Amino acid sequence: MVFVALIVVVISGGIWYINVGHNWNTAATTIDDATGSMEGYTAIVFDGVDIPTVEEAAATTKPVTRYSVLASYHEKNATVVGLDLINTALYDEGLIVKAGSKRIGVFCVDSLEDASMYQNTVRAFERQEVDFVVCITSDAQLLCGSSVGINGIDIVISTQRNTSSVLDGTLGSAYCVDSPCVGKIGVILISPSNVVSSKVIS
Repeated sequence: MVFVALIVVVISGGIWYINVGHNWNTAATTIDDATGSMEGYTAIVFDGVDIPTVEEAAATTKPVTRYSVLASYHEKNATVVGLDLINTALYDEGLIVKAGSKRIGVFCVDSLEDASMYQNTVRAFERQEVDFVVCITSDAQLLCGSSVGINGIDIVISTQRNTSSVLDGTLGSAYCVDSPCVGKIGVILISPSNVVSSKVIS
């Protein structure tokens, strides 16, 4: 009788996961990505720009391209956005990218002067009612040194691999991801319920 009860609990838990937990659990994102069913997802794709180590350079045989990854996620029915981490000047003044029903505000911080002024950009994005604010920076610690931390920023992309996976700001927190090395592609996935995860494709 106890064994039967345990089976019922396990089955019930599985059904709950599929129907309720599926949308916000990052494991569900991995499953959806693997099965190619990503309707409602947003994929932010960017070239790796960090300098590879000797071992990484030796292991890279045929570099993957950003366009092939964008095409792959498009085939999986995700909404795709490509960001240029090489020409970050494109985002100096702040740029709003339309991604399906989502509006993503992207800006760049490369100096202490930029960091002292970035909240003006965030407020401008808020007035434009963007869904996500993405900051590209050469050093995520510039944001942490700001008097307001990383308030208002949802995602931080560091062009150097020198940050932790999540940075806690003074008044908020942001999902932080480092750029992979040259020859690899970084992908940030936003689930239909706005859960953020990331991966590197090589």
